Amino acid sequence: MTVLRVYLVCCLLAALAPGLHAQNVKPEPSADPPTAKPGRADRPAADKAATESKSPDKSASARTTATRNTAANTTEMPSAERVIAFAAENHEELATLLRQLQKARSPEFDRAIREIAVQVQRLERMRERSPGRYESELTFWKLDSQIRLLSARWSMTQDPQLKEQILSLLRERRERRLALLEQERDRVTERLSQLDEQITAGRAAFDQEVDNEWDRLSKRVAPPTRSTPSTTKRTVRSGADESK
Repeated sequence: MTVLRVYLVCCLLAALAPGLHAQNVKPEPSADPPTAKPGRADRPAADKAATESKSPDKSASARTTATRNTAANTTEMPSAERVIAFAAENHEELATLLRQLQKARSPEFDRAIREIAVQVQRLERMRERSPGRYESELTFWKLDSQIRLLSARWSMTQDPQLKEQILSLLRERRERRLALLEQERDRVTERLSQLDEQITAGRAAFDQEVDNEWDRLSKRVAPPTRSTPSTTKRTVRSGADESK
């Protein structure tokens, strides 16, 4: 379907934007000298060292296996059913289009699932690791998806009503981005205010705090009190006199 094709092109451009920018930046030459490759004479020793280093104990091997299994579960891509269910919950119009492609066995269905599955996986990870940020990112995904789908339809009809809907969504998305920046500014301002209070209080009690630290330090490092020989002798004599 042409609508979904344009939708996927929009998704692809959004995903490639950071990479296209990075291609325009030339990497700086490395200051480190190139590492020499081992010759044939060095290979037996290198192979032996590599073999020894690859022989961990059983517990280390078990930990490595568990780590790989966890990573595999984390990087597993969502299935087509999960992608459609996600779309049905958050963008019903997109889910309807996917179901139509699936029913028609269109070759574009698999491509669409792959493209959207990447976004679904990113959001699912965020929901587990940063629930507070997840809701905001999900809202932006809904707006982006609606804008792409409407843009795909507008590209075929140039319908003024579709244009107005797109402009409305663009305004909403930009307003939300500005709102996030304002929230971040408020958090930073509050943190700066707290730092100013701490600095003011620290300056006011500067000398007193230094004296308190010295008292604590001197008590910790002071040598233990020892009795002098004369004092010991007097104590022994007084004890002997009392016994008489």
